[in-house]
Amino acid sequence: MPEKRLIPLEKANITNTEKAGVTDFFTTDLSPSFAPSLFRIMIAVDIPCKLFGIVTVSGSSYLIKFNNASDLNADVVYMFDMLVHVGDTINFQLDSTETLIVFRVQEIPSSL
Repeated sequence: MPEKRLIPLEKANITNTEKAGVTDFFTTDLSPSFAPSLFRIMIAVDIPCKLFGIVTVSGSSYLIKFNNASDLNADVVYMFDMLVHVGDTINFQLDSTETLIVFRVQEIPSSL
């Protein structure tokens, strides 16, 4: 039987870029290509701050607070997973102006 592998899809890849506080990272929200699936989020920032996700479904938005709504420490890599479904779009914000050392989002499709 042939080997089946789930290959993550790159949805975002930002390095060494300043982002203004309480401002969306992207002009167009991210959306899953193969919903339902998993978004794996990796982030490191230069000074402590909070990370938020804004999820929009059918025109209604809600806020997700990552890291238990606590500050991310500077120069530390964090990884978060979130489930995404058909019709979901998501954007990200920080609570203050920061430099993203790295910010990546990969979509991990569900297995067949």
